[in-house]
Amino acid sequence: PAQPRRITARRLDTDERGEFLPFVLVMMTAVLLVVGFTVDAGRVLGARRELNDQASQAALAGAQQVDGRSLVMGTVELGPAAIEAAQAYLAAQGLTGTVWIEGDSVIVETTGTVDPIMFFGMGSKEITGTATARAVRGVEEAET
Repeated sequence: PAQPRRITARRLDTDERGEFLPFVLVMMTAVLLVVGFTVDAGRVLGARRELNDQASQAALAGAQQVDGRSLVMGTVELGPAAIEAAQAYLAAQGLTGTVWIEGDSVIVETTGTVDPIMFFGMGSKEITGTATARAVRGVEEAET
């Protein structure tokens, strides 16, 4: 005797092929955005650190230019030579900046730009580096 043939119905709307693709596209886009932001933020932070370092070195160069006559009198005074020394240091590094004196301190502020790699359509980001160096006659006690 012949076995009855079993007939099964397939539903056509349960085909799930290709449903994973939109999920992968969304996730890859999100990962690329996070990576791009991380790379560009890292470049900005690195450039800012470099500008701060250069400003610090320039301020130190300026603070070392203490007026010798003021030392004889027992005080520490900075003159135009301090500003010139700080500006000369910046120029030697290929940077420009603003240098001024407040009391016994030399303050240097320099600016630069960073071009983003991943988000290149956003334009350059301007960053600044600032540092202060204080001229002292001698070490008397630890500063806090």
